[in-house]
Amino acid sequence: MPAALPRVNLRGAPDALKSALIRKLSTVHQAVATELNLPPEILATRRDLEQLADGQQNVAVMEGWRREVIGERLLAAL
Repeated sequence: MPAALPRVNLRGAPDALKSALIRKLSTVHQAVATELNLPPEILATRRDLEQLADGQQNVAVMEGWRREVIGERLLAAL
């Protein structure tokens, strides 16, 4: 039986600017969650933040009640 192959990161390494932007969005995300005394994952996922950092606007956090609660603040941080 052949040895297991090493895992490959198919997503690739994010660039430094994108990483910094995700950290900034994450800071806003955590602040809003703390302010509202809610678990952060109820407001947005890491994937939502990554998609916003990629410039996507059709993200779940930008719809319905989440847009009012956190979406506009995340947009302002971009």
